[in-house]
Amino acid sequence: MSGVVCVLFAGMRSFSKLYLSDDAYRYFLGFIAIGMTVTGLYMYQNIYSLLPIIANLTLCAGTLGHCRKRYTDMLVICLSLWAVYGLCIGSMFGFIDSVFALGSCLIGKIRHEGFRFGLRPVPIKVKASI
Repeated sequence: MSGVVCVLFAGMRSFSKLYLSDDAYRYFLGFIAIGMTVTGLYMYQNIYSLLPIIANLTLCAGTLGHCRKRYTDMLVICLSLWAVYGLCIGSMFGFIDSVFALGSCLIGKIRHEGFRFGLRPVPIKVKASI
């Protein structure tokens, strides 16, 4: 799936999450997921071209509801798949972008949710030094 198509679908997803009610968003997200899958399969070139589809569908699943923890877990999976995709197709800028975004996401995740993934957040205790 080309980058332009991914950005268009991500923009529709973000816009609909912001402006639609939760019930309407669920239905619209279904259309977005179907559109991403059909477009991605239409642009299929090799096995690696399935990675953007899986990454975007994973992030779509993470946007359901209001659970920040589930969203950030899905975002880590999504960015990891994009990093692998960047390596597989030889896009070093895409890989570096995904690694920086993944690093930023992990720093925020550790800072706000603790070190454990998929479990309850564990607060980080920092001692003040004088």
